[in-house]
Amino acid sequence: MKALILMTMLMTSSFALEFRSGDTFTYQQLRGSVRVQCQDQNRRTQFHTVQCYQNILSPTEMDYVVSEQLDADEIKVTSTWESGKVVKKDVKYDTKKNRSKKRLNLWIRTLFQRPLLAPGTNEVTFVAYKDGLEVQSRTQSVEVRNGGGKYCPYYSMYIGSCTQLSFVCSEYFQRFNYCQ
Repeated sequence: MKALILMTMLMTSSFALEFRSGDTFTYQQLRGSVRVQCQDQNRRTQFHTVQCYQNILSPTEMDYVVSEQLDADEIKVTSTWESGKVVKKDVKYDTKKNRSKKRLNLWIRTLFQRPLLAPGTNEVTFVAYKDGLEVQSRTQSVEVRNGGGKYCPYYSMYIGSCTQLSFVCSEYFQRFNYCQ
């Protein structure tokens, strides 16, 4: 009986489908101001002050789905946010590396990308398939906590063309190591 209980505990913990980074994430809003010197189309010098904002997720914004000794070729992930919104993503699984072949987008929101997670508690269901047949599934609560805001110092930079202003904030936050 003890052996059966131990075997069940090992199977549900060490072989569980989950994000490599775990089940707790923290988001922070970064802020800062940049004074930009650039040249317009007529090669005249212009100055702009750009207010930068970015939300980041720690420990990572992109993550693998992992599981030890799982014989599967695909993982389907469904996340239900506190608001009730449901987001689904599918990813191929690499049995040799014990992880998904690609990292899933957990946080980045663009015109063409939807994040899997939202602030608060997310109910995430992982379903593994082999040749179209379900071989394992698991539902897990993934918490995304508010880590507050951070301010980067004021900065001045020169860029060649004023048409490149859209890249200023990403370069600014990288230069200041995301306000660390």
